[in-house]
Amino acid sequence: MSTFVPKGAYTFQGYQVRAAIRAFGLTTCNGQAAYQRVTWWFPSKGETFASTQGDSFSRYNLCDGS
Repeated sequence: MSTFVPKGAYTFQGYQVRAAIRAFGLTTCNGQAAYQRVTWWFPSKGETFASTQGDSFSRYNLCDGS
């Protein structure tokens, strides 16, 4: 579950919706195997993994925190 905020809405107008999450970009981090990135999306709102790829806000680098 995560907070879904519809486009054009304020953050406080968000509500809880089931989210999908995927870690990807297998690499090494400080000498250990690790996924480099993680992203999430809301399938019930028509979003897909592919639709998150241009959205830097919904991706997080697991190795360096960016």
